[in-house]
Amino acid sequence: MCRLLASLELGKAAEMFREAEFNGEVLAVASGQDLQDVGMKIGANRTRLLTRVKEFVANGVPAKAIGRCPKP
Repeated sequence: MCRLLASLELGKAAEMFREAEFNGEVLAVASGQDLQDVGMKIGANRTRLLTRVKEFVANGVPAKAIGRCPKP
């Protein structure tokens, strides 16, 4: 998950996702509101992240392959 966030230039969000215990399986069913609830304030960033996860799943990448960010 940290690599996914970094590839979208959202690496600073890793800590909030770590604290909320988000992983790919959670992201695959998350809404923009869910992301806003964990602290992702910018709508365009929420959309980019959700779109990328949906692309992965549509291309056969299992959502569970997007693991949690490890603790620093």
